[in-house]
Formats: sequence, C-alpha cells, structure tokens
Amino acid sequence: MATKKKPTLVLVEAALKRHFKATPLQDLVTASRTFPLMARVDVQVAVNTLLGQPGSKLLGVHRQYSHETLTFANLMQNIHDPAVISPLQYEEIDIGDAQPVRCLRQGLWMSSSDRTRFALLLSSGGRYGRDEGTHLEIAVPPGQMGANLSRQIFENLEALIKKTSSYRGKVISLEQSDRYSGHMGTLRVQKLRSVRREDVILPAETIQILDRNVRDFIAQRQELQRLGMPIKKGLLFYGPPGTGKTHTIHYLASQLPDHTTLLVTAEQVALLDHYFQLARFLQPAIDSH
Repeated sequence: MATKKKPTLVLVEAALKRHFKATPLQDLVTASRTFPLMARVDVQVAVNTLLGQPGSKLLGVHRQYSHETLTFANLMQNIHDPAVISPLQYEEIDIGDAQPVRCLRQGLWMSSSDRTRFALLLSSGGRYGRDEGTHLEIAVPPGQMGANLSRQIFENLEALIKKTSSYRGKVISLEQSDRYSGHMGTLRVQKLRSVRREDVILPAETIQILDRNVRDFIAQRQELQRLGMPIKKGLLFYGPPGTGKTHTIHYLASQLPDHTTLLVTAEQVALLDHYFQLARFLQPAIDSH
C-alpha cells in the first residue's frame, strides 16, 4: 500500500539566502519601526503601493509559536520553531467604507532598488501575546548604500501613510482589549446621525455662539496660527440627561465633515493617552467625551 508523501516545508531562511546571494545572512543590517494600531490599514496600503510592483516578491510567513514581534533574527537558524513559507493570511479591517480592507498578518517582501537587494518584513508588534501595532523591519547588505536605502524606504512609507489616513473624517472609538489593563484594543467606526441646524432646539443666540466658536473658529484657524494665536479650543456641555448635550455634539460634528470625531466614554479614562495620540495622528480631530 502506497504511503502519502509529506509535503516539503520551505524555510524562509532558504528563500532569503537565494535572494541576497553572495551576502551572508549574518552580515545583513536591519532597521525597524513599529507603527501604532490605528495606522495598520494605512501601513498596509503604503507597503502595497511601494512594493506591489513587478520585480517584488511577496511571501507568507508562519511560525508555530509566536508570542513576540517577528524579526529577521527569528527567521534564521531557529531549529525548534523554524519560520516556513506559507499561504498569505489576511484579516479584514472595517474602516467605515462599503468594503473592509484586507491586511496581512505576516508577510515578507523581497525586492531591489538601484541594484541593492533588500527585504521588508511586516508583522504584528506583539508583546506577551498582545498586539501593540504594526512592525516593519528592513534588511539590507552592510555599507552606506544599504543604510541610505532603508532610510529612504521608511521615509517613502511614512509619506504614503500620512497621505492615506483611512480613518480621517470619520467617527471612531477605541475598544479596550482588557477591562483593567488600560491597553488599547481595536478601532471601531461609529455611525453618527446627521443633525441639521433646524433640528437643534436652542435659542438662536446660543446656536450663533456655538457656530462662531466651532465652525467659524476652525475656518479661521490658519489665519489665527499665522498671527501666533492659539488654535485649540474646548467646549464643556453641562446638564442632566435628556437636555440635548449629545444631540448638540452630533450637530457640531455634522458641521465639520473633514474632521475626525473621537468618541470617549467615561469608562475609557485609562485610554486617554491613546486618544490623544490618535487625535494627533488624524488631525484635524474633535474629541467628544
């Protein structure tokens, strides 16, 4: 009776040796950056744009055990848990559009620029099994040409990430992965109802004050900045439940479609640092507490 032949596993290390040819893998120089969780979609789009060209090769990477960030060092001479080439694995991320964006869990691009070979590894920036961002690491041959190339790739990626900003202009909130940890979980796109001015039951003078201090203030922001004046502003809504505070906030958000609205609940005080980081990343933004 014939026995089935076990499939041959192809090690990622062997693929890297073929790619870099005469350069021994232990001589490679790497540089890495970890981007925050909220930038995952933008990082994926940027990498696809930069390396999704003829001449670049994308491989899926898999390890049986992985509790920390995957790096090039993990791909080499790991006898007990070798990294193997596997099918590409994606996660679909909701960004509030009609279709979600497909993001790689782990991937290795091998390419070259001006006859200098390089490889880019994308993985989760994990720590003790907790996802803390998207990790990018670039491996290049030793020497100044390789160092210049890795620096240029990161600069190009950052420019593309800032240009994309998939969540800009949307209404988002953070979901805690653990109730007591204070760590950020996933990003959730919310749907706020559009509120017109005539739907806000407030005295005309009050609505004029709101419009002047929010919509009109933002319209003059560049001129105020040129004059050296502060361009940050906060509003405090006070009153018992049912008096229209949230309804009014929905109205103000409807007046600023180009701004990202961040919804912060009282239970998310531990996540304020993450919200501030998110607001800076997606500015102009509005924090709604």
